[in-house]
Amino acid sequence: LAGDVVVVPGLTLFGLDVRTGAVRWTRLGADSTDGTFTPALAGDTLFVPGFTGQEATALDVRTGIPFWSVPLGKTVFVPTVTDSLVLYPLRFAESAAVPEELVALDRRDGSVRWRHAFRDSLGVRGGALVGGAVVDDRVIVGTNIETVVALRLSDGALLWEVIAGGPRQGGYGRSALRVGTQVILHRANGVMESRDAVDGRQRWSLGNNGPLWDAVVQRCAPHLCRANGRLRVVDTAGQEVWAFGGGNQAIFLSNVAVAEDGLMYAGVEYGRDDTRLIALRPPAPVGPTSPN
Repeated sequence: LAGDVVVVPGLTLFGLDVRTGAVRWTRLGADSTDGTFTPALAGDTLFVPGFTGQEATALDVRTGIPFWSVPLGKTVFVPTVTDSLVLYPLRFAESAAVPEELVALDRRDGSVRWRHAFRDSLGVRGGALVGGAVVDDRVIVGTNIETVVALRLSDGALLWEVIAGGPRQGGYGRSALRVGTQVILHRANGVMESRDAVDGRQRWSLGNNGPLWDAVVQRCAPHLCRANGRLRVVDTAGQEVWAFGGGNQAIFLSNVAVAEDGLMYAGVEYGRDDTRLIALRPPAPVGPTSPN
């Protein structure tokens, strides 16, 4: 939601009038590009991949007309926006000799401010799926080879790097969520962990105990929520305070949305042919969900 426009992401982006639902504008997205489904909205600007999936585009959310579009030569993934920058992960170059990168573009005109090349490991490409979590002067990014790096926002300099596991155990997934000076990440094998943004030290780690989906960790103040088959409410010290579903119970098909009064909504599956929208109120205190 931006002013009086609702943006509906997908292979075609829709801008809808919030009062009537009338379509104000549409724009064809890019196939196989995660950033089309998870664009970044900041003020009146929507940051997405362009038509080809290999360019970064800043759209006027009121009209769908680009402010600027920059060809980057690699597939563009989920962006992260700061006060002055938009950070795009770039993956799948035509040549294996060309590194996968994180590129920082100026929010105003799309000019390249810096690029950071991720290293590979044992033949596995070291790129990222999301632009990372911004903490003060740095961005924290989890990579495809289970490496976490901290880059300085002003120039992209490497501040620290932590090798968290073997490259074939599954890299870091979509979530990178700031909680104070912690960054919450999760790996493709379902492990959710917290790292200190100052030095990369792991504060806690929590394994997965349900089917794995491409869900993100959300804030549901004062806790964290994640629905990977099983809905889990975790405090910021990594302790599970409540869980529901999974196994022979309701299988969560989506992340939860939490209203102001703490009521949760989610899509779940009971058995093979029974899919429902449910509302539930957990015994743990939760507040409105936010990805940031």
